[in-house]
Amino acid sequence: MGRWKSNGRLVRRSPLSTFLELELLSVAVEGKAAGWQTLRRLTTTEKRLDPQLLDDLLERARRQQDVVEEWRARQAEAAFRSG
Repeated sequence: MGRWKSNGRLVRRSPLSTFLELELLSVAVEGKAAGWQTLRRLTTTEKRLDPQLLDDLLERARRQQDVVEEWRARQAEAAFRSG
């Protein structure tokens, strides 16, 4: 397991672990936002989709992206400074 983990630690977490997790979370939220954008564009032809709901979901995803980016940037400083 130690060889698989990029930080070489088995028990303690490295600051890089948290940074990588935040990178993955950032990508996941970005993907979710892209999905809402795609569905929002389809509201002109697909009447079962609620444009207001999709606008709200897209705005929520954008706020989440802002928060995750703030955490990610802070963690990047910690991860690469201690490295």
